[in-house]
Amino acid sequence: MTSPSTKRGEPFFAILTTASLLIVLAGFSPSFFLRDDGQAPLAPAFLWHGIILSSWYLLAVIQSLLIGVGFSAQRLRLHKTLGIASLLLAIAVLVSGIQVALQFYDHGASTQILDMVGPLTYKTKSVLSVDLQSGPRGCQYNL
Repeated sequence: MTSPSTKRGEPFFAILTTASLLIVLAGFSPSFFLRDDGQAPLAPAFLWHGIILSSWYLLAVIQSLLIGVGFSAQRLRLHKTLGIASLLLAIAVLVSGIQVALQFYDHGASTQILDMVGPLTYKTKSVLSVDLQSGPRGCQYNL
């Protein structure tokens, strides 16, 4: 039997969060990450929302890798500390997302798609992030 300090972690969340980050990078490369000089500059609300949300996805990958590639008490402590930062980023994502939605609305864009997509993606991430395990760790919710 392996000791808790050397036990290999579950790779599911590491794979899922890495895939999510890659999808974000691929999807937003033309409009955010790899913008060329010929494009109009992003409004500050869009720029901050992109930075905050990208940071949140990156932090999710880091957190899941801490647990997914191996388990130790030190990794667990860092994972939990980063979890607090993740919660703060989640709040910032919400605030910046509302600012972006309001800016879209101010420019006459329909909010129907935003009304459908936002809750759907948040709920999907919430459902996929719930880690139900029996034993001493119990049920955990990860943002």
